[in-house]
Amino acid sequence: MGETPYNSDFQKCCDEAKPECYGKKTRPIKAIEGLDLTKYDAVFVGSPNWWGTLAPPVRTWLTQNVAALKLREEIWHGQLPREQALAWSSCFL
Repeated sequence: MGETPYNSDFQKCCDEAKPECYGKKTRPIKAIEGLDLTKYDAVFVGSPNWWGTLAPPVRTWLTQNVAALKLREEIWHGQLPREQALAWSSCFL
């Protein structure tokens, strides 16, 4: 969850979120207390598609936790062929 929620007005929310998506900025998020990713064999992370990219709060979480995650090649995007999906997903971290 973001430290500061997006505006509840749709247009204002879009005005806040689009620059974050296009600029590849991270959005401050609240820490998940007690989360220890090393305890898990697999962690599946999903994100809504915001203007063709990851939602900024999800990108922030991935960026903050990339060292603890054992990234695997099963990353995919919709119905893209595997090679294209891997290239696409590597652009976001």
